[in-house]
Amino acid sequence: MGIEFLKLGRHQLDQKLKAWQPLRDQEMPGGGWLRAVRTSLGLTAAALAKRLGVTPATLSDLEHSEAGGTITLNSLRKAAAAMDCKVVYAIVPRTSLDAILERKALEKARTMLGHVGHSMELEAQAVEPLQARQQAKALAQTLLANPKSLWK
Repeated sequence: MGIEFLKLGRHQLDQKLKAWQPLRDQEMPGGGWLRAVRTSLGLTAAALAKRLGVTPATLSDLEHSEAGGTITLNSLRKAAAAMDCKVVYAIVPRTSLDAILERKALEKARTMLGHVGHSMELEAQAVEPLQARQQAKALAQTLLANPKSLWK
């Protein structure tokens, strides 16, 4: 797959994920979303358990596993559907996908150049800080041509 095609796909995904950015930092209610929505609807645990076709103890387990982060998406979807809700799921980057790759490329470039720089220092051929930053930026741009290499 060509680098331009990858960039286009990354840009399109970033655009889709922008809608999720405001929700990225939302915290789950203390007892979990299931319990919060259930109680807000005035739905008792027994009534929701009946709608799900499970025992109240099983519903309690589901609510605890959701609050603890161990519930399966399928179980969460079923419980949400029983309350006329829908699970909405996304992985939302803290920054843009391009920014993540650029930061990773710069880190890798600095590491690569650091090994060379250390050898050059030992030979009294150290590079000036400004030149080192410019070299790292240039190498990072080269590394971005093959994003898969950044994660090795």
